[in-house]
Amino acid sequence: MDQKHCTLESINLSGCIILDKDFSGVEFDGADFTYARFERVNFTGCSFENCVMENIRFTDCQMTDMRVEGCRMFGAEFVGGELTGTEFRDCSLQSAGFLHTDMEKMSMVDCERNGILFYSHGQREQILEHGSMEEM
Repeated sequence: MDQKHCTLESINLSGCIILDKDFSGVEFDGADFTYARFERVNFTGCSFENCVMENIRFTDCQMTDMRVEGCRMFGAEFVGGELTGTEFRDCSLQSAGFLHTDMEKMSMVDCERNGILFYSHGQREQILEHGSMEEM
C-alpha cells in the first residue's frame, strides 16, 4: 500500500527493501532508514528531518523537490533517478555517492561533504571535499 501526503514519525525501516511505492508528499521525522534499499520509489515533495539514513541506497527513484534537513547520511548512495530541486540542509553526507543521477538545481547548504563521489554518464568522477557544487 502506498503512503501519500502524511507524516510518519520515528518509523523504523532499517534494513528494509522497498520496491515500486509512492511516498510523494510524505513527511518523515526522526525515522531510521539505516541500510534500507529503495528501488523505483516516488519521493517527490517529501521531507526528511532528523533521520538516520546511513548506508541507505536509492536506485532509480523519483526524488524531485525534496527537503532533507539534519539527517545523517554517511555512505548514502543515489543511483539513477532524479534529485532535481532537492535541498540538503545541515546534513552529514560524508562518503555519499551520486551515480548517474540528475542533480539539476540540487543544493547542499551547511552540509558535511567530505568524500562525496559524483559520477555521471561516464564523463567524470570527482570527490568533493570542502567546495560547493558550483566549484566542480
